[in-house]
Amino acid sequence: MSKKNNKSIKARAHAHALERERKDRERLAQQAAKNDRKAERRVARAVAEGGVAKKHKKKGYRLKKGVQIKGVKITDSDSKKKVLRLLKAEQAARMMEADGPGAAKDRKKKKGVKAKAVGLAKPRKKAAGAAAAAAAAAAAADAPAAMEG
Repeated sequence: MSKKNNKSIKARAHAHALERERKDRERLAQQAAKNDRKAERRVARAVAEGGVAKKHKKKGYRLKKGVQIKGVKITDSDSKKKVLRLLKAEQAARMMEADGPGAAKDRKKKKGVKAKAVGLAKPRKKAAGAAAAAAAAAAAADAPAAMEG
């Protein structure tokens, strides 16, 4: 008789599978109970602090180098901090607006806050090539008049 058809081996395999399923059910039940306790503690802590309980944790903004957000291109840590300030200011503005019953509809209609509106954008400088060309043209116009006079 081959091993795969041996009744004692099949019986042991079946018993082992049942035991493994039972342990998995117990482990999942313990994890669910733990998650419930954590959720209750989170709500209780938020109420004690006078705030609102967050539904779940979220990672912060992931701002990659070279991406332009809210009119600011991320090149270094300073520009990344500037964008984060912009996004926080926009979020605070949304929280201030979100008091009325129709606030959700209004929020969908509005676009994001630009850097200029918050006062974080720097005025753009003229391109160096354009300024040099203008200076050269002015100098060329003055040169013939200076030679004649």
